[in-house]
Amino acid sequence: MTIRQSLRAVSKAVACEATSGFHYTDSCSVLQTHDFHQKRWASKKQGGSTQNRGGSLPKMLGVKLYGGQSCRAGNIIIRQRGTEFHPGQNVGMGTDHTLFALVDGNVKFQTNKYPWKRIVSVLPKAAAGLQ
Repeated sequence: MTIRQSLRAVSKAVACEATSGFHYTDSCSVLQTHDFHQKRWASKKQGGSTQNRGGSLPKMLGVKLYGGQSCRAGNIIIRQRGTEFHPGQNVGMGTDHTLFALVDGNVKFQTNKYPWKRIVSVLPKAAAGLQ
């Protein structure tokens, strides 16, 4: 039912009320059978949902310099979450647990027996030449 039709029905019912003293007859039963609430339609068509969209960018974690490779002071050796590898001699650790070289030299990986830890050290150039 359109707004124009509903207004006609209301005016017809009001006219019936005025003439019949608020008694509804068959000719005035329009208000009982119809709902006069205004309907609201969507102003934009609903879009479909998507899955697997977006996501986070890669964090580029892992070992950057391996055992025996030469490094300069400040080079990142390992980027990690948590202390999977621990800093040894001449190696610093950043606030995000990144291990970096403090001196120029060669990278050395070693393992402690107890407590079990993987330790990364940098042997200075002078000491690296002797071994």
